[in-house]
Amino acid sequence: MKSEHACLEGNVLLVLLAVTLLLLIERSLLWLTAEITGIFNRVANSPHRGKKHRRENAKLATMKMLLSLIALLSAALLAHAAPPTCYSRVLSLSKEITESFKALQTSKDVDPCVETLPRLYLDIHNYCVLTKLRDFVAYPRCERVIEVSDLKEKARSLYTIMISYCRRDLVFLTDDCNALENSVETSDEIDS
Repeated sequence: MKSEHACLEGNVLLVLLAVTLLLLIERSLLWLTAEITGIFNRVANSPHRGKKHRRENAKLATMKMLLSLIALLSAALLAHAAPPTCYSRVLSLSKEITESFKALQTSKDVDPCVETLPRLYLDIHNYCVLTKLRDFVAYPRCERVIEVSDLKEKARSLYTIMISYCRRDLVFLTDDCNALENSVETSDEIDS
């Protein structure tokens, strides 16, 4: 549950940040428009077109560059402000769980019970991943190891997201349970 709430809170913060940025851009554009209009009026009405004219042109060029920079930054921020889809959230959480499991298995300072844990290679395109997650969460040993408890909590969150929130958005391409017994190293081949 924690990860769903954190995801929702993150989305709300991104939307608030995007709205604040849009308001800031609007005010900046109004100011820049007024400044550029003022420069054009001063240049057009100026009887002397010497040094002052060059200064005004330099100001105008700076204003145009500032306006372009604001537009570029706002476009970049808004592109990353889109909330994650169910699929992207499930995919990133499954990769995070797989990597955490691999790190836990290769860690030297780990409890011996970690070696008895069921393998946890996750392919969210395989329908058997639901059974795999359910079995991993229900595994009775290693409850005293904090890393395993954290991993089980993440696996529980992923399972909940997959069977409830994203139930209609996910497409399972296979139901080959033996494929989930492959080593973690093959996950790069499947993802690419």
